[in-house]
Amino acid sequence: MCGIVGIFNPLGDEKHHLQRTVEKMAASLIHRGPDGQGFWTDDLGHLSFGHRRLAVSDLGESGVQPMIAKSGRYILVFNGEIYNHWELRETLMDLRGVADWRGTSDTETLLAVIDEFGVTTAVSRSAGMFAFGVWDRKERCLTLARDRMGEKPLYYGWIGDQFVFASELRAIEAIPGSNLSTDLESINLFLQLSYIPGPKTIYSAVKKLPPGFTASINGGVGNPPNLSQYWSLTEQARLGKANPFRGTERDATFELERIFSRVVKRQMLAKVPVGAFLSGGVDSSTIVSEMVRHPGKQVNTFTLGFETLGYDERVEAKAIAARLGTRHHEATISDAEVLSIVQELAVLYDEPFADSSQIPSVFISRFARQHVTVALTGDGGDEFFGGYPRHSSAVSWRRNARALPAIFRKPVHALLSVGLRFAAASSLGLTPSMNETMRKLAKLTTVLGATNTWESYKEWVTKWHPLDRIFHTAKVSESQVGLCNYSMPSFSLDRELMLLDSLSYLIDEILVKVDRAAMSASLETRAPYLDHEVIAFASSLPTNLLMNTDNRKLILRQLINERLKPQKLNTNKTGFSIPVGDWLRLGLREWSEDILQARSPLCDDTLNKPLIQKVWAAHLAGKNDNSALLWPVLMIKSWALHRSL
Repeated sequence: MCGIVGIFNPLGDEKHHLQRTVEKMAASLIHRGPDGQGFWTDDLGHLSFGHRRLAVSDLGESGVQPMIAKSGRYILVFNGEIYNHWELRETLMDLRGVADWRGTSDTETLLAVIDEFGVTTAVSRSAGMFAFGVWDRKERCLTLARDRMGEKPLYYGWIGDQFVFASELRAIEAIPGSNLSTDLESINLFLQLSYIPGPKTIYSAVKKLPPGFTASINGGVGNPPNLSQYWSLTEQARLGKANPFRGTERDATFELERIFSRVVKRQMLAKVPVGAFLSGGVDSSTIVSEMVRHPGKQVNTFTLGFETLGYDERVEAKAIAARLGTRHHEATISDAEVLSIVQELAVLYDEPFADSSQIPSVFISRFARQHVTVALTGDGGDEFFGGYPRHSSAVSWRRNARALPAIFRKPVHALLSVGLRFAAASSLGLTPSMNETMRKLAKLTTVLGATNTWESYKEWVTKWHPLDRIFHTAKVSESQVGLCNYSMPSFSLDRELMLLDSLSYLIDEILVKVDRAAMSASLETRAPYLDHEVIAFASSLPTNLLMNTDNRKLILRQLINERLKPQKLNTNKTGFSIPVGDWLRLGLREWSEDILQARSPLCDDTLNKPLIQKVWAAHLAGKNDNSALLWPVLMIKSWALHRSL
């Protein structure tokens, strides 16, 4: 795992000046690569690459980057892991007939595949998580690439006459004279979602490279890169539907076990200690149960508890760890440690980000890094195996809505929606914000009246609704309010929701949270559920093997419960819940009030301050838990204040 940066200047620049800028960018990413650094700049000053290294596979000098191909044609700067790189090496050795390798790094393997077949074929054949930049000396072309699910971040954009890219926004912020302007539409989207959906970022001039895409540039100043998609999650979902798995539940469990065996074995390969996060739930327990089946390494597992009663995963996790025979480690996060981490979030997450579970994610990453360098996670299990309550409840909700004659649905929906919002405003004295119960009812009403799945999905995931008027709408036109739409295949409602979760929430929220938290501790995380073989299999499973009205992730439960006999998982476990509402009233109250009262031109000009104060007062009074509304406000104000915006 590493941090990568680069600058392409079509006009050319003084070589040393260009490299000094890249060195400043790379210095901001030392947490992503504390084990070393490297730079390469071409003699004409057109291109410079920088790299920060976290050594995991090849610990010697043969893994140093940027790396030049043996042919001399390509120069690569790479972040991530290619899990099947030994198979790729065998393919190249069969073609070339010569085993001429400098070392054992997957970077060298990827570069050799690019040299032999080109970038598109190389990424299509690679199983892993990655983001890289490669310079083609022959064609004078820079190409960027990002893995299929976007596990590794990659930002790019034009800053003046220079096209830049980096693993994190902070590296682009470090460019002298960058003068980045904030994007108001991104702020609006952030308040609705608590994250900024790609390809947008908080800055107008910078974008996220979409997962499964490459971007090439060899033109003049300001020309947008040529984007090309080499893999599509939506297309994979279509293929799964067209070629469904036709075996029994037992057959499906056996096939999943076979795929997991190969995927987890690949992801455990490293020359440094490897462990796993273990919550005691289905996703992480299934991963750990597969890890212990591969001999050779003692599996370290890590679980987090809270000082606040009622929020603790340690009991379930300890029981699972004992049954599976791992070397288990527990930690408890104190209120003082919560405050310490909260004060760092504006730096760790270099654009506004407001999933409050980022706090325990940072803590457990730092705790795990004391023992291991690599940790496997259960991310993606909910999205691909039907783990969220909305996946299983959606069908019954839609069925109830359809019971009402079509001619009445729209007016009844409109009447209920307006009535609920009015009732909520009246009950709390908040105009037009709502208490949590009323908000849920209003969302349900809108869902039942939605004409398509996308409308339903937006209501399910939205925090601050546009009708709340938290954002001064004068700053953003009505056409800009809302989310980007997706072209959806014709699926059942539950499968459409799973796909939407995977396309947006998983990529731009869950994976961002984990990547920044882990890399802040120089910890590499790997997610077996995001392997494209696992995704392909999950896409082919019929819904009845994933969920029913009583349970979710049925196929995963079947697999893990077989391995835990006579023990069984706690079926009531609901994920990584944290007491953020209590924290805001207690240990984080003073910090929160300081943030809310501080002067920020950006936030004061765009946010409805009187409404925020009413929501805060209601929360402190215990009338309802407004933490889901307050946390995004606190995070964007903290972010802006840290940058004097």
